This record gives sequence, structure tokens and C-alpha cells, in this order.
Amino acid sequence: MKRVGSYCFYGCQHLTDVTLSRGLEVIGRRCFVLSGLREIVIPRTVREIEDTAFMHTTMYVDLYFEPGSQLQLVGKQDTFFPTVRLADDNAPPA
Repeated sequence: MKRVGSYCFYGCQHLTDVTLSRGLEVIGRRCFVLSGLREIVIPRTVREIEDTAFMHTTMYVDLYFEPGSQLQLVGKQDTFFPTVRLADDNAPPA
């Protein structure tokens, strides 16, 4: 899978974790809005995270990027607002 589609997990309040596969390139707009996501590791192959992808999750989300991230584009509109935290060292959990 190269893309997680727009609105894919929108409103899935019982979704607390998800594993994104290596090879994924795009996380679609509003993909995780109003979900119960708690933690996510963004694979290094992700090149784009679209507008409002993680906006207004029901809990704070700890966001990690795999080493060697190829991220080039992050949406301009509230992509992580207001509930995403970047870890201090941003290393994925072991």
C-alpha cells in the first residue's frame, strides 16, 4: 500500500494504535481525525502528510519518525493540531 486514504480512520474512536507498513508514501487528509490513536511511528518511506491528517484526535498522540525519514511535505492546514506530541529524541519505541 502506497497511500492511506483521506478520511480512512476518521471518527474511529476505538482505534488506539495502528502499524503503518514500510513502503507507505502518503498519509491522506483527515486520515486520523477524531480517532483514539495514542502512538504512531511514521515509516521512513512516507514522503507526504496531508492537511489535517492528525487534527483533533481524542487523546494526545505520540508521533515518531523512523530514522532516515524521507518526509518532504507536510500539509499547511492544522496537520497536527492540537493533539500531537513529538518525542524529545524522536526515536521510535523499541
